[in-house]
Amino acid sequence: MKRLWLLHFAGNAVLIGLIYWWLGIGDARGLQILTTIVLGLAILFAVLWLQAGSFAWFREQQPPALGPSFRIVLPKLPAFGAAALLSLLVYLGIEWLDSRAYPPAVSIASWLTFHIRKPIPPLRIYQGFHAGLWAIRWLILPSYLLPLASAVAAHSWLGFRLAGTQTLPRFYWPRCVALTLAAFYLPGLLIHWVPDAHGITLQTTSFALRFLTAYCLFVTAWLLLLFFSSGGRPRVSQPVTAALP
Repeated sequence: MKRLWLLHFAGNAVLIGLIYWWLGIGDARGLQILTTIVLGLAILFAVLWLQAGSFAWFREQQPPALGPSFRIVLPKLPAFGAAALLSLLVYLGIEWLDSRAYPPAVSIASWLTFHIRKPIPPLRIYQGFHAGLWAIRWLILPSYLLPLASAVAAHSWLGFRLAGTQTLPRFYWPRCVALTLAAFYLPGLLIHWVPDAHGITLQTTSFALRFLTAYCLFVTAWLLLLFFSSGGRPRVSQPVTAALP
């Protein structure tokens, strides 16, 4: 587990750096375009392999060394990539709905104002839509999509059918919600928090410490999400609610 944590700590940092470099590559010459395509595919492969291999390692009854799990998962990367693409499309659809929620909110507010004879601000209706979509995005979807990704990492295309029957720890949903917020919401709050520090040195030190703490929080919470979404291995130490056939 320590080696997997260090692998994610270093691997994600390298991938983030490569993504920033990739975004800065120009497109004025053919070589730059070719570099963009090749590097983009390499980064995508590395991201999928890192996550799929981690899922596969967690799903082992008695996890071996990391190497075998990451080798075994290689043929399953196309199916895992399809699961990742499906998740991305779902989230993009939610973003699309959120960006177009204000006109319906105006219509609903007008209808309510006309029928109950009390002014209803459209902004209040829109805020309700936004809060509902935020809850779906961060409190509901991860608890379904992460076990799906885990099943696909273990069973390739068959995992799409077996995802709903796999073993999950008791109290999985509240754990998933808490860890999702710890992985994606709290690090943002920590990074954007600006303490009352005077001087460039103190401000730089404060930002570096906050960023490092936020990054460690993200890596730890993310690995715990993979752990619980894969059944809370080792299975014998976890109360379960279902069994994978």
